[in-house]
Amino acid sequence: MESWFVQPTPKRIPLSDGQWILVKTRLTAGEYRAHLRRSATVSADGTRRVDPFEHALSLIVAYLLDWSLSVEIDIRGSSVTDVSAAVDALSVVRFEEIRTAIEQHEEAMNKEREDAKKKTVTTGADPISPSPSDVVGQLSTSEVLT
Repeated sequence: MESWFVQPTPKRIPLSDGQWILVKTRLTAGEYRAHLRRSATVSADGTRRVDPFEHALSLIVAYLLDWSLSVEIDIRGSSVTDVSAAVDALSVVRFEEIRTAIEQHEEAMNKEREDAKKKTVTTGADPISPSPSDVVGQLSTSEVLT
């Protein structure tokens, strides 16, 4: 059975030109909520809506731990603000490559989790006690009508 807590295991994903990114295998509940918070904008009527432009950046920032581009900009251990600024400095093509790689990683992790759920076999007692198949003894203290 999978732990209820996220284990901090990074995964290295290869990119073009021999580059790579190091990402979190899974997000914690707090990281996921922070990602959703960064992804949304608040409209004039107070309604929160997912902004697709912010969503892409927020997803990258939520998962990204390190990259092979450290010679130019080092992000290991950096704040969300600093990682966002570094990602914003990428060319559009490289931004899209990293976004796609992380989205594919997230989809693969979700599929893996769903497959694991399907393979899980539940054992143990039924949550509801079974009724006896044969009634033994008197069912009521009322007198029998004839």
